[in-house]
Amino acid sequence: MVSLKKQKPMNPENGKAALVAHFQKFYKSHEGFTIEEVKAPAKEPYLEEVIAYKNTQFIRPYWHYVGLGLSELYDKESDFEDVSGFGIELTFKLWCGEEKTPPVWVKHFLENLAKYVFESGESFNEFDCLDAGGVICQDVPTALTAVAFLQDQKLNKKAQTPNGMVCFLQVIGLTVNELQVFSGENYQQWLHNYLTLQPEGITDLGRKEVKL
Repeated sequence: MVSLKKQKPMNPENGKAALVAHFQKFYKSHEGFTIEEVKAPAKEPYLEEVIAYKNTQFIRPYWHYVGLGLSELYDKESDFEDVSGFGIELTFKLWCGEEKTPPVWVKHFLENLAKYVFESGESFNEFDCLDAGGVICQDVPTALTAVAFLQDQKLNKKAQTPNGMVCFLQVIGLTVNELQVFSGENYQQWLHNYLTLQPEGITDLGRKEVKL
């Protein structure tokens, strides 16, 4: 079970605050929703928070989710001075319907991807892709069963924090056939076609398959 609360401004005194301050450069007139667990899970969550901003300055509104937890949010613990933690934070863009608050399933989706990073010890990079092991959303019918990663252009790709650099990797959903194409040599042509139909890589759970 999750709850939503308005996200408050923070001063850039540590890694987490620096990231939140970075987000607020792009959403000055919008308060973010912080999606948090109401009841503490049996295991420590892999992401401390997922913040969702409603972007209303596009062709139609969309929810812009940003995870916090794959970089070093507080003290510097790794030996790599120039990189914070795994060096990434995950983001996701979802077309907004008539709902007033962001759908919470995205938190669990990003949490599962963060779990993969922590358990494998391997970070994601731009243009990586993998099978999600099932549909990315259980709440809405969708054929998207895989993911790929792009640099989040909206957030200026990366941010500098007191603990090092953090790159923002935006997750996009793929079908089984799209995963095969994206894994091949012609992924850039497919990606061009995809972004033409889905500008900014905003996810439409009910979209049709994009051809090469």
